[in-house]
Amino acid sequence: MDVLHILQTNFVSIVIGVVVIILLWMNRGKQSNSRLPPGPAQIPLLGNLLGMDVKAPYKLYMELSKKYGSVFTVWLGSKPVVVISGYQAIKDAFVTQGEEFSGRANYPMIMTVSKGYGVLVSSGKRSKDLRRFSLMTLKTLGMGRRSIEERVQEEAKMLVKAFSEYGGRMFFLVFFLPLKYIL
Repeated sequence: MDVLHILQTNFVSIVIGVVVIILLWMNRGKQSNSRLPPGPAQIPLLGNLLGMDVKAPYKLYMELSKKYGSVFTVWLGSKPVVVISGYQAIKDAFVTQGEEFSGRANYPMIMTVSKGYGVLVSSGKRSKDLRRFSLMTLKTLGMGRRSIEERVQEEAKMLVKAFSEYGGRMFFLVFFLPLKYIL
């Protein structure tokens, strides 16, 4: 009798937990989606992936643009993607409001490695500063002059020397700059 009671209690607890999670998910979705354009309802964790043709997603986008207009939101998993279709909407987004749309995508793995620094992951003012710094440094090192060619040859000789020391065996090539400065 005790085992049956424990199983019933666990089942009821699981059902209540699932209902609470679904309600929280639905409530969170309403709050975070308030600034996003309209779009089809999404399935928790899957988004709109089930209704999408992987080989031709543009077909779904064309249908959704007829229903929701030229700007709408599609969920790829738990990530919202704003789709812009139509000449006028694209022109408004990238020409009229170009500054707002000039950022780069956020890739969590690269952001973790680079801590948000680096030419590939930065955007906005930081990106401009990094580009300016990179060009100044390259010019200082001789970009556009003959002296940089000598430095490249020197580095190439050092690399050839490192290869010859291992005599054709495999080895781990160690970069002297940390990855966060390269990205």
